[in-house]
Amino acid sequence: MEAWKKYVSTHSTSDMANTEDSWGLNEWSKISEDKIKVPDALVEECGKKINEKIDNKDNPIFKNFVNWCTVEKTT
Repeated sequence: MEAWKKYVSTHSTSDMANTEDSWGLNEWSKISEDKIKVPDALVEECGKKINEKIDNKDNPIFKNFVNWCTVEKTT
């Protein structure tokens, strides 16, 4: 849930708010309104991104994946 909030927040503060998003999620303008449920479109995109090869941890693909597809481990 926190990852979804980060994704929406990132795209709500830009010029592209409510029209498009970085990963081109289906029906972005509709799903971005729901701040409670993580949409299937994000789950599917995270599933695709997990297999992408990157050259280092500074790669934007890696950083976005960590921010939008993972949750912090609690102890």
